[in-house]
Amino acid sequence: MSKKLLKRKPKKSKGKLKSISLRNFQGHINSKITLDPNITALIGESDAGKSSIIRAIKWIVTNRPLGTAFKNSNAKPRDPFNTYLEFDDGNKVGLDKKDYIINGKTITKFGTVVPYEVEDTLALNDLNIQSQHDKYFLLQDTAGNVAKRLNELVNLDIIDFVLKDVNSDIRGSNKETEEYKIKVANTKDAISVFKRLPHVEKLVSSLESKVDVCDADRNALDVLQNIYNSIMVNKDKVKNIEEWLNIEKVVEEIMELFTVKAEAEENLTFVETSVETVRAYQEKIELCDHTITAELKLEKILDMFKMHDNVREEINGVSGLLSKLELNLEGLSALEIEIKDKKQKLITLLLSTEVCPFCGCKTTKEDIQKHVEKMV
Repeated sequence: MSKKLLKRKPKKSKGKLKSISLRNFQGHINSKITLDPNITALIGESDAGKSSIIRAIKWIVTNRPLGTAFKNSNAKPRDPFNTYLEFDDGNKVGLDKKDYIINGKTITKFGTVVPYEVEDTLALNDLNIQSQHDKYFLLQDTAGNVAKRLNELVNLDIIDFVLKDVNSDIRGSNKETEEYKIKVANTKDAISVFKRLPHVEKLVSSLESKVDVCDADRNALDVLQNIYNSIMVNKDKVKNIEEWLNIEKVVEEIMELFTVKAEAEENLTFVETSVETVRAYQEKIELCDHTITAELKLEKILDMFKMHDNVREEINGVSGLLSKLELNLEGLSALEIEIKDKKQKLITLLLSTEVCPFCGCKTTKEDIQKHVEKMV
């Protein structure tokens, strides 16, 4: 039997649908519909979300359409988008835009294929769902489609799968047979090329023996070539040695001349050093003379500096006295201003109180004015 048929299992009888949960599915933001064990009637106005519930069930059962086609238009990109079906046997199947969720376990989906685990848990297909504008179930369908649907319900569609798989296997086998025939023909053509192989083998053996002789001759030739190269190298070395022997005599004479020149240069250096030493001593003597002369002049300059320092001290003392005098003058000016202010305040006070400044008796402003003029 085909491997595909071995993977196919009969559908099992499952529990009844207990509730439906919708998050941001079309007009539903967060809805949960609990179904009656027998019959549940959904009543409401148009666009209230009745058909959305059927679409949500069909979306999980068929995995169509893909993506977020049913997502609420007012929902934000990060808002959750999913639908859950809960059965009275405890199973819970959900679907979001990427994966199926069965009892909390995530199952990745690929394309529009419904994973087998989901089919086995749901035990539902599009035959179990009748939309609002669908044709009457099996009444308006063709005889072939009715037979196909009935076969799916009682699992007789396995015959179609068997025939389809068998035909597929036959086509595959025929294709492999043709390929193997071509390979056999190519192999026969390749074998025909090797019919003259024994004759070729003898030729190869003869050539190998000749190659061995050639290799031996080539090795001998390489040895002779190395010897010849060595002789030529030594010959050049001998010529170089003879030339160096001829040059050596001339070099010895030149070296003797260099020795004489070096001794003369040493004597010249000694003389130049002595001359420089004498000149240095002369410069030191002249410097000492200048130093003695400068010392006498320096004593006179130091006496003048002492006199200058004394004069500077006297000037500083006079400057200090002038500064103190200026400070005292500033203080006197400030006192005069303060005395004038206080006199004015006293006159104002006496005039306001009409009291004599000498005896303290009441008097007139004219008398007070006279006394004030005498005071001023």
